[in-house]
Amino acid sequence: MRGCLVVAALAVAAPAQAGPLTTRAPAVDLPAGRLGDAVLALGRQSGTSIVVGDPALWGRRVPAVRGRMSAREALDRLASAVNADVVAAGPVGWRLVTRAPRVVSVRAKRPKVIPVAAPVAEGADIVVTGSKRDVRLRDFAGQVALLDGVDLALGGAGGTEAILARLASVSSTHLGAGRNKLFIRGIADSSFTGPTQTTVGQYFGDLRLSYNAPDPDLRLYDIASVEVLEGPQGTLYGAGSLGGIIRTVPNAPELGAVSASISGGLSATWHGDPGTDLGATLNVPLGERVALRVVGYGVSEGGYIDNPVLDRRDVNRTRIGGGRAMLRLDAGSGWTVDLGGIGQWTKGDDSQYADRDAPALTRSSAIVQGFSADYMMGQVVVSGAIGGLKVRSSTGIVRQTLTERYDATLPVVDPTLPVTNGPAFGSPLTTAAGSPRVFAQRNATDMIANETRVWRPMRNGFGWVVGGSFTHNRTRLSRSLGPVDAPAPVTGVTNSIDEATLYGEGSVQLVRGLTATAGARHAGIAGRDW
Repeated sequence: MRGCLVVAALAVAAPAQAGPLTTRAPAVDLPAGRLGDAVLALGRQSGTSIVVGDPALWGRRVPAVRGRMSAREALDRLASAVNADVVAAGPVGWRLVTRAPRVVSVRAKRPKVIPVAAPVAEGADIVVTGSKRDVRLRDFAGQVALLDGVDLALGGAGGTEAILARLASVSSTHLGAGRNKLFIRGIADSSFTGPTQTTVGQYFGDLRLSYNAPDPDLRLYDIASVEVLEGPQGTLYGAGSLGGIIRTVPNAPELGAVSASISGGLSATWHGDPGTDLGATLNVPLGERVALRVVGYGVSEGGYIDNPVLDRRDVNRTRIGGGRAMLRLDAGSGWTVDLGGIGQWTKGDDSQYADRDAPALTRSSAIVQGFSADYMMGQVVVSGAIGGLKVRSSTGIVRQTLTERYDATLPVVDPTLPVTNGPAFGSPLTTAAGSPRVFAQRNATDMIANETRVWRPMRNGFGWVVGGSFTHNRTRLSRSLGPVDAPAPVTGVTNSIDEATLYGEGSVQLVRGLTATAGARHAGIAGRDW
């Protein structure tokens, strides 16, 4: 059973309805500024979905809209200010489209046509940002799944499992939060992370989350959307996209708007302990050109595995805490600078596997097999436009650490018992375990990455993107094996990789409904192990 409280403009906001309201209309507080910012604020305050069909409308100026009114009434005022029409799209959704041109005939030798606005858009455009050049969904040459952030938040903001539950093409090793390797359409090199980059590229905004480390399993609080692009995506993303790309798009700071939300929930686990989660978001303007958006959360997932050897029940509780912050600066002339940071800390009291031949959800282990997974990222993103071209440069630094413990206790063999379940060569049954031993390993990864690209959005049947990237990734794997109180170090490895790439891609619309796309990528990789 879950509860959720959403606060916007320091007041409780309920979802707006498309039809007439039967209760007192909610309070609406939309500051003057760009239509895009006002629409985002209205969507959050009313719980509605609003799509702007024409990109030219996004930057038009609108006056402040304040008072008690329905979301539709507020949207009508915004539409009137930018000469647009409101079209219903479902029970709690609308589209803003440019108003059709008005034809005026004048008594003269030739009729004169006075266009009031651009032609009406042909439906709402869904843009695939993972294409790195903002390609419309209907023009994207590939298979892509789009998950709305509002849908992902239903039932509590989970992590990667929320994506797995909605898409059959994405799967996981299910080792636990912060330990998994992901697959798309079953394409994988193995079930274990190694020195080569993963076959599924994970991105948060424009920055890669990791190179060859496990899925950090970031909680999906305050997320705008998730895009899953089935691979390979070689031209734009390289070898790290053989399976595909998972790109998470967070909600950006809103200039000129104050908003806050808090959500919490309780969960019940069959054969296990209850769980809780709590998350909060705050958006605060710091002047006319600066805004800060902060997200914080804490999650406790109840355990469900019993360990009769240690006489413990529900041993595998997992606790997750984290947050992120982003500061946006409007530098003028269409340029923005985003400074952000992400941190998440995961701790599992014990592993979540059960013994095959034991009672259900039971594991007999002489030691506690806990783990911890920590993830931190700092990022700087500069974006803007030069003429009709768009420019974006993203730089990030990542630190990811995974520490794990496994039961390495050797079995004691009783030669007097008959062979019933031993290996093919006939070893006798095991009747007991020897002295407890532990195998521990620590995987520490540091990554620095930059990508800079210039692109021309698809216009008049033609669009392109060119860019370059550099990634430095260093992974240090250390291991130990032996008695629980004094395990001895064993062989480890350090792997360092530098990768520099140049890429380009262009598209030409041959005829209506048929677009030809071609691209090329050149990569140089240098690495060493020690």
